[in-house]
Amino acid sequence: MTIIDLQNGQPAVPPDRVAGFQMLVPVKTLADAKRRLEPTMGALRADLTLAMLSDVINAIRGSSRVSGTLVVTADAAVAELATAHGAHLLREASSGGLNRALEAGFAQLRQAGATRIAIVPADIPLLTGADLDHVLQSIETHRGTVRRGVIGLCASRDGKGTNLMCLDQVDECDFRYGRNSFHLHRKAALAAGYRPVTLTSQRISLDIDTRADIDHYLAICARHPAYRCSHTWRFLQAHGFATAGDRVG
Repeated sequence: MTIIDLQNGQPAVPPDRVAGFQMLVPVKTLADAKRRLEPTMGALRADLTLAMLSDVINAIRGSSRVSGTLVVTADAAVAELATAHGAHLLREASSGGLNRALEAGFAQLRQAGATRIAIVPADIPLLTGADLDHVLQSIETHRGTVRRGVIGLCASRDGKGTNLMCLDQVDECDFRYGRNSFHLHRKAALAAGYRPVTLTSQRISLDIDTRADIDHYLAICARHPAYRCSHTWRFLQAHGFATAGDRVG
C-alpha cells in the first residue's frame, strides 16, 4: 500500500499494472457528505457513506480490468477505511470540492504514467466487478476506432448526473461534476476533440442521494438476495431503514 499525500508533497507512485484502468474515487469529508439525507438520517449519513465506499472499493477489486484504486479525500476516517481496503490514497489538505479533488487525482495518476483512468463516486452501492468489466470492455472497443482518446460516460438514473467516467488515452479533462454534469461532460469531450461514448448500466446508474434512492435500492436488494451481503444493505437494515417487507431474517 502506498499513500500519496498532498500535505507533505510525497510523489505519486507508478500504477501497479500499466495495462489496466486506474480507478479514481473522490470522497467528500463525512461532515459534508450526503447533505440531502440529513433530514432522513441525521448523523448516520457519515456511516452510510463509509458503508457505500466499502462496497464500491470491493467491487473495484473484483474487476479484472482494473489495476489499482486511488481515493482522494480530506477526511481522516475515509482515508483510514480506504487504505484498510488496499486502495492508494491522495490526502487533500482541505476539501475544495469534487472537481478540484478529481483534478488533483487525475494529475497524479497521469504523472505516474497512467493512460486509462476511470472515475466512480463512493455512493454506487450496487456496483460489481462484472459491471466494471462490461463498461471498460466497451471503452476498449471504441478506443480502437478513433485516433484520439475516448471519454465514456454513464449517467445517473435521472439522466443528468455522471455516475461513471472512463478516460482512455485522454491527456486532460475538464471536470464538470455538479448540476447536469452528464450533458456538460459530453459537450466538453467534443470540444476537446475526444469521442464521448454513452455507457449504460442500471446498477451503476443508482446513486444514493435521497430517501427515494434508498427505497429504490432496498427494493432491488429485496428482489435479489445477492445484494443483501453488502455493507450498505446491512447498515440500512440494522438502522431500521428497510421496510418490514424488505427485511430478511
